[in-house]
Amino acid sequence: MINYKKYIFNFLAPLSSPSLVSVSFPRIPVLVSFAGWGCRKLNILSQISSNSLWYILLATSFLFLLVFEAKAIDNPVIGRTYPIIERDALDEIENRAGSVNYSPEMFGKEADWSALQSPILPKTTIERERTVIPWFTLEMDIPDKDGNIIYPRGYTFNPLEFTPQLSTRLIIVDTDTLAWGLKEAGSNDMVLLAGGNALEASRSNGATIFKLEASIRERLELEYVPSVVWQEGAAMIVSERVIKEPSDD
Repeated sequence: MINYKKYIFNFLAPLSSPSLVSVSFPRIPVLVSFAGWGCRKLNILSQISSNSLWYILLATSFLFLLVFEAKAIDNPVIGRTYPIIERDALDEIENRAGSVNYSPEMFGKEADWSALQSPILPKTTIERERTVIPWFTLEMDIPDKDGNIIYPRGYTFNPLEFTPQLSTRLIIVDTDTLAWGLKEAGSNDMVLLAGGNALEASRSNGATIFKLEASIRERLELEYVPSVVWQEGAAMIVSERVIKEPSDD
């Protein structure tokens, strides 16, 4: 009898690790079954011993594997795997951030923070209403999907012609007229503080008070406090108010 075991074992020895076979060649069980089916069709199973049959089937499977799995043979995924011991990057950031004792003192006095600085506006002495168009000029060309320029650089338009009516009013005040502004403001209105610390004002008054940005002052052409601004059609109305002192009554 041919010693199948001797020849086939030499061929299969490097691949005898069960973990290696299962990881690198996942289709082996299917190929073994296919080889057994072929042997039955050829009626040769009864001519060999059961001890040698397993080696024949496995060798046949690897022959099929070499033919149909050439790419996997050329580049097998072979190697041990290990658990990931590195800590998650997000956890590292959160832990480091939590270990630092952050406080406003680290950035100097709050009154000196540049982020809280806002333009100073003088008080008005007369009441008047002005119409302001917040024109916007493109700083770059706007092309369509084919690269054709549909809005060139320098194109000027009124954004209010393309937006719905704003229901929010802007109440622009300074520290002296802040109390009046909070009373004047409705539930949808925004109070903007000029020349003061909006953060401290919010804490002391228990209300949300915003800082007047220089860009808002420029776009709405704000000149005095207190002023009330709202949209009317395609324009903004700036109403400058004179606040009467109680002694004037």
